[in-house]
Amino acid sequence: MGNKLFFLSTISLSMILMLPVENVTAARMEIDFNQQCKQQYGKKYRAELIGNTALDWQCRTKKKLPIYRQLDLNAACQNQYPFSDTKYSDFNTPDSWFCEINGAQFELDLNQQCKKQYGGKYQVELRGSTVLDWQCKTEQKRTIYEAINVSDACQNQYGVSNARYTYFYAPDSWFCEV
Repeated sequence: MGNKLFFLSTISLSMILMLPVENVTAARMEIDFNQQCKQQYGKKYRAELIGNTALDWQCRTKKKLPIYRQLDLNAACQNQYPFSDTKYSDFNTPDSWFCEINGAQFELDLNQQCKKQYGGKYQVELRGSTVLDWQCKTEQKRTIYEAINVSDACQNQYGVSNARYTYFYAPDSWFCEV
């Protein structure tokens, strides 16, 4: 019973995601098909269109006798833009696939950004009382403070570069918006 329910749920979800999109007001992000093929099957694979519709994308090896495998576009959106949905705008236009993010707001991990920007020995520290007073700090031989790039944090964590805050004098009010 459980396997049948999972199978039917998967089919239903696949059918929903394959419906053309109309009147979209959310953010549309491009999908990197080649990146997804490499992530799914390894660096020897690349995306190739084998027909004329949006459903005709496959992953293919670069060999003389190529091996074709299914390209998972739902996974592509999740890998490239977390919290997104996979859609296409025209069945007869193979390049009409996109990832859609519905005006969401996501928490921002500034400590993670410090480590990404400057290395694992850095941590975020608030050095004032406004949203602009966050800095990355390390204490090796001496204390060093570096600026934090909040837009890059949104790009690194959610694939978007819209960093916003709700109130200037509330340092914890940073978020990423799509």
